[in-house]
Amino acid sequence: MSCKLRGLDNATTADLVTDEAGRFRVTGAASGRQLLHCSHASLAGVHAVRHVFEVPSTKQGPGVVDLGAQRLELVGLIEGTARLDGPVDTSPHAAITISLVDALASQWAGDQGDFRFRHVPPGLYTVRFESPGYEPAEVEAVRVEPGQHVTLPVQTLRAEVPSHGQIRIEDGVKAVGSRTVGVSLHGFEGATHYLLSEQPAFTDASWTPMASAVSWTFTADGPHTLFARFRREGGREGLTVSASVIVDTQPPHDARVLVNGGRKRVSSRDVVLTLSAVDADSEVTEMKVGHDPLLADATWEPFVSTRAWTLPEGSPVQVHVTFRDALGHALPQPISVQVLVGPETQVSGSLPPDTHWTEEGSPYVVTGDLFIPEGGSLTIAPGVEVLFRGQHQLFVRGQLVARGTEAAPILFGAEAPDAGPGSWRGVSFADSSIDAVLDASGNYLSGSVLEHVEVRHSGAGVEIERSSPLVTDSYFHHNGEGTAALLLEQSRSVVRGNRIEQNTSRHGLFVYACDTRILGNVIQDNVIGLLLHANALGRCADDEHPALIEDNRLLRNSNSAIRVLSGSPVIQHNDLLENFRDAGAPESAETGTALSVTGGTVVFELNRVEDNRGPPGGSSSALSFAAGSVRVRDNTLRNATAYELRLSYPTFELALTASGNDWASSILESVEARVWDGQDDPRLPSLTLTPLLEAPPPGVGAR
Repeated sequence: MSCKLRGLDNATTADLVTDEAGRFRVTGAASGRQLLHCSHASLAGVHAVRHVFEVPSTKQGPGVVDLGAQRLELVGLIEGTARLDGPVDTSPHAAITISLVDALASQWAGDQGDFRFRHVPPGLYTVRFESPGYEPAEVEAVRVEPGQHVTLPVQTLRAEVPSHGQIRIEDGVKAVGSRTVGVSLHGFEGATHYLLSEQPAFTDASWTPMASAVSWTFTADGPHTLFARFRREGGREGLTVSASVIVDTQPPHDARVLVNGGRKRVSSRDVVLTLSAVDADSEVTEMKVGHDPLLADATWEPFVSTRAWTLPEGSPVQVHVTFRDALGHALPQPISVQVLVGPETQVSGSLPPDTHWTEEGSPYVVTGDLFIPEGGSLTIAPGVEVLFRGQHQLFVRGQLVARGTEAAPILFGAEAPDAGPGSWRGVSFADSSIDAVLDASGNYLSGSVLEHVEVRHSGAGVEIERSSPLVTDSYFHHNGEGTAALLLEQSRSVVRGNRIEQNTSRHGLFVYACDTRILGNVIQDNVIGLLLHANALGRCADDEHPALIEDNRLLRNSNSAIRVLSGSPVIQHNDLLENFRDAGAPESAETGTALSVTGGTVVFELNRVEDNRGPPGGSSSALSFAAGSVRVRDNTLRNATAYELRLSYPTFELALTASGNDWASSILESVEARVWDGQDDPRLPSLTLTPLLEAPPPGVGAR
């Protein structure tokens, strides 16, 4: 993720790089208003955030500001048309400057007055239209929702009467490749002095005798606006005029190339390349693709995101790619991807009792439903790709040992290079499949296992029914149409160290079981992150231990992070961050954005619950409890929901204790205002919240 910090009232500028957890720290920012802009590009699109904040001034200098968690959302677009008052064929519409106020984004209109701001972070904007000699115009409160294209009404600028003058940067180009630019000054008739500044108030400028051309050096890349004002001898001043330009001295970044959607092995030399790169300040316009490491065999061609390509003879084969932006800045060196070319191994039906799949035989293309029979075993070596040609499924009735490595994971995916969620059916473990055996430290000894496995583009994901394979260090993404990317039904599986993200199924992880271990996973960008339901009777047998949900990170799930319908889970040492309730959910649902409990006996301790949010207005809550027995203790609660905790459905039986938590306030009245209980609705129980913790408890959150 890349971030930029720029001063709106000063010359502060900084390029930031976040760590793996998305954190950053900036020192040396000047007092005054600052703009933070962060963006990240992936195959799912460009996501960004824009945040304007104030750095206070203290006796010791600029103060400290904690911005908290900033959520990146899918960018939108603002477009429209601006015209000068006059005949369409003669008016110089291209001289119109369009600016996003407080976003440091400006551009010239096209020849017909058209304009388009791409990659606009969701938020509220004022769009300003200016042209020398014309009255400026503004459109206020332009709201951009995630992924939204906003088209503004046509704006017509009327000629102004007062004197103004004009400035142009590098003869009016839209972007420059140097931070030092030439500025031409054209004062109104009789003008003798000018002011020139990047601040419209000219607080850092002084009147200077007229010159026809000067140079100006910007301190950073990005969009910039220069303001000028002219005056005659004797003091008559004209109106402020401005000119904008994008400064871009850096090449594109975050470049990527995939073969057939990320395949490491292909059976045909006719493939599809997926290409991407990001340029923060201009636009990626061209690319070179070839097989020579220096791309001596390639020529520049217009940038496209997908391209048909034919691989040369031999194996392995490398494809080399470079990109450049509209100003001619290219990557410092090409990026490369390597792919093996060889015949595929087609499989279907019932496998022999002791089957081994090797990297040499990869890819294994599943052309019909595939079965590991009872008493049989399939062992898959690291680096193997298992590709499904159509709506087929792998049924595990015996033993599946799929143990990849971090460097050479095993892929279960669709054969088609343009596959999406639901392109194949999934993997199903039956009751007869061989359970995993672990030692006292949790290390794998024998039995069925999915380790360093990638599962993508399936419909049902991985379904585990009355069996207990080990699922560890694997990656489940872009699966959909089924109940969950990973479903445990009456299973005692250990699920640890996995990443479960961007699945379009209803749940990332559905645990329809009692005795299971969900440990150290990242569950993010799903609809519901994790749902727990003991069984059809809503209770667990005497010989079953409570489910343990520990050390997980549940992030940005669009409806809820965790829902508990029944069972006796212990939920501890987790991070529940930036989850948000679906804005389309009915208000009566009262879905909790972080934790929702409608039954069972739940222990919820030492969890970090922060920056979760509900839809605007309403009565959303970070914690929502309707029925069951719940103990909430030693948690940190800091959220942008209407309530931190809300009780609902007063006709249901609910037993809840919620004392001993860190509510980000030591004032009881303030905390009570963020809790909906019997003090707000007499049909509900009243909660005892004291003692209130004055700081986060030791060890809170994922470890």
